[in-house]
Amino acid sequence: MTTNKTQNFSLSNYENRKTFLNSYRDWGDLWLSMPELDLAYYKFELPNGETIIAEEHKVKIFIGYHEGYEVKTGVNYYFKEADEPLSYNTCCGLEYAAEMLKGINLNIRHYQ
Repeated sequence: MTTNKTQNFSLSNYENRKTFLNSYRDWGDLWLSMPELDLAYYKFELPNGETIIAEEHKVKIFIGYHEGYEVKTGVNYYFKEADEPLSYNTCCGLEYAAEMLKGINLNIRHYQ
């Protein structure tokens, strides 16, 4: 059975926008997966026609000779304007992406 749940995201302040961006797995559809490179892309279309793409990648950090490596997940955000091809993305970090979301109201429908 499929249930339909709408979630409202208040993007009225900086902390709420950062929280929204960090939950990209909740609002984004898995758009492209490249397991050989430890990459996954999540895509979401905004009401104004722009698209947010969250690029999830794995980073190996050397801890020490005996400890070896620690694997962490990193995220880059891309914003694509509605009338531009995908190759003209703007890559940015969390802080800049949060500023880009100012003034946008979102209702996201989840299907389970």
